[in-house]
Amino acid sequence: MVELHVPGYDVGDLLGFGAAGEVWAARDRVTHAPVALKRVRVPGEEARERLLREAAVLSRIQHPHVVRLLEVLCLEGSVVLVLEHAGGGSLRRLLAARGRLAPGEVVTVLVPLAQALVAVHGHGVVHGDVTPANVLLSVDGRPLLADLGVSQLFGVAPGDVGGTLGFLDPAVGAGSRPGPESDVHGLAATCWAALTGSPPYDEVGARRRPWLADPAAGPLVALLEAAMAPEPGDRPGPAALADAAFRAAQAVPLHRPGLPLDARSTPDGEAVTYRVRAASASAGPPAGPPAGRGAAPGSRRRRAVPPHRRLIGSALAIASVLLAVLTVLAAGSRGGPQAVTRAPSAPAARGASGAPSTVSTLAWATVLQRLDARRSAAFARADPAALEAVYARAAPALRRDRDRLAALVTRGQRAEGLRLRATEVSQQDRHADRVVLRVVDVLAPYTVRSLDSGRATPQPGRGARAWRVTLVRDRGRWRFYDVVSG
Repeated sequence: MVELHVPGYDVGDLLGFGAAGEVWAARDRVTHAPVALKRVRVPGEEARERLLREAAVLSRIQHPHVVRLLEVLCLEGSVVLVLEHAGGGSLRRLLAARGRLAPGEVVTVLVPLAQALVAVHGHGVVHGDVTPANVLLSVDGRPLLADLGVSQLFGVAPGDVGGTLGFLDPAVGAGSRPGPESDVHGLAATCWAALTGSPPYDEVGARRRPWLADPAAGPLVALLEAAMAPEPGDRPGPAALADAAFRAAQAVPLHRPGLPLDARSTPDGEAVTYRVRAASASAGPPAGPPAGRGAAPGSRRRRAVPPHRRLIGSALAIASVLLAVLTVLAAGSRGGPQAVTRAPSAPAARGASGAPSTVSTLAWATVLQRLDARRSAAFARADPAALEAVYARAAPALRRDRDRLAALVTRGQRAEGLRLRATEVSQQDRHADRVVLRVVDVLAPYTVRSLDSGRATPQPGRGARAWRVTLVRDRGRWRFYDVVSG
């Protein structure tokens, strides 16, 4: 990974990366305070000026539950945002570890973030992408609204639908401009995922029915559904949402089990506990300009998979065009991956008689199609966070895919159209929470696109190749664990 040198700061580890740039841990050389440095690629002077104007607005937002923008530094070819460091990890990582939160813990997350939205909207800013990945936790347990959107100024063409797969406001997906109501929807969708263990929408934009581990969560679910109403005007405001949340469930501390409670000087991965005070829920908006209906320049928007995407054709066609799992991105001497190898698709499982089972094949086809669609979207958006919906925790294939995506982004590229055609699939082994498949697939041609210029470079496909693919049931869903040649 490319190193970062910023005057006045000792730069540490890379914390994350995406299409627009990277985030690094650092320490101020004067105060010794920990900070996060977000390096944003700037493709031109106009984009730089727009970014600086947006940063000036964001720096005025001072709220205990909003990640503070401390400083903006202009370096050659990029802009570096110096941000408050949140050492407690993200809500997305907490959910990956625990699966779901108790209703009272969801209230503990919802109320402070709703108040943060009141402050953000009071400055005329719309976040545009409130998701578990954009909710951070401080070392003392405070939930923080992060990434108000500067990095996604670049690479989003006019008319693109902005949002994150599974959380996108249907009104925005239908063409409405993001506004405060879409942020309320995003917060409700985030809390829905925390409560149920899954985003509220599937990969084609259809609403999921909630699965509740705690029957007492019913009133909170009803509130979240109201905040995700299809018509933006039917949704409550963020302050009203916070007030109603206290009536829906008793707030309890947010806890990361099996880890020490004192996280004041500990890295991400330890316990985070934060207790909400009921009196804070009714706090009114701060003084400032009225909330704008449209997104302020630079509101964060991710390119989302269109909600109408779906597989078309007969059952045989569905099985034959299934997308595969693992991509082997071999960097060529002229840049870009020379081959993309993803593994398997629909299994031609056999029943007791030894004959292929069409029902089993199509059932696995649905699972593999969903996983591969998410993985393909992650590479197309250069979004490493999206890979965690594809792979089981600690999966060897996840580590490899992260490295491959990081290598692409380091070269300033992303991969589009990673598609495979499964020509042969069979089930080799099956247990309650584990299945092994043998798949032969063919790689279709794909495209490597520059993140800066948008220039597309066609890449060749490849012939048939066999894979041994292991799926495991993790967090209530089938996910890829490993893919090996075979």
